[in-house]
Amino acid sequence: MQKTLAICHSRIFREIQGITLIKRYIKLIVCSIGFILFTPSLSYSQSEFIGLSSIYDDSSREWRIYCLDNYGDEFQSYANAKWPHKTPWTEWQIDHLDYYWNMFLRFQTNPQHWFLDSNDLSISIKQKWRNDITEWSVSFDDHLLKWKSEYRNDLSVWFFESKEFGYLEMWTTFEGDPRDWEIEDQAPNVPDEVKVAMIMITAFQTNGIRQ
Repeated sequence: MQKTLAICHSRIFREIQGITLIKRYIKLIVCSIGFILFTPSLSYSQSEFIGLSSIYDDSSREWRIYCLDNYGDEFQSYANAKWPHKTPWTEWQIDHLDYYWNMFLRFQTNPQHWFLDSNDLSISIKQKWRNDITEWSVSFDDHLLKWKSEYRNDLSVWFFESKEFGYLEMWTTFEGDPRDWEIEDQAPNVPDEVKVAMIMITAFQTNGIRQ
């Protein structure tokens, strides 16, 4: 009799264990589905930026951005003035992977404050000091990066560096020619659109309007 009860208790215990494990698996699956459905598709760590070139030698209205994907394969993104025949160029369209972003002046009469809007982020790019184009404050989420020229009287080298985010640097391929740039990107945790915002601010400030 005692042996029979022991066997029954053992079976009941195993069944309870099995039910508990099943519940845990169900909970894990539900949580995983919830994470996938409700986590925003941020473009973090998608691309490594390696270069920037003006598409036309005599115009700065369109740009080609060179990148590497997570597999090390090169691809190109594009930035172009939304209204190329109207100056000044206060609004730009960015075509990057499957993303389409707008970069624009907050106020068309104030060239010191730009925004880039994506599906996930609103990025502010603002001159740190009034009428000083050599340093910009780049804000996204609760983060702030300082994007600046290495020299005040020479705009051929730009960079940011951060303990949290690493660094990104760009410099002219040919001395004195701001149409072509090399980029070293060691900032895998910075969203692609933030990198684009910094890179294009440099393109705007060093090229002016060449239609």
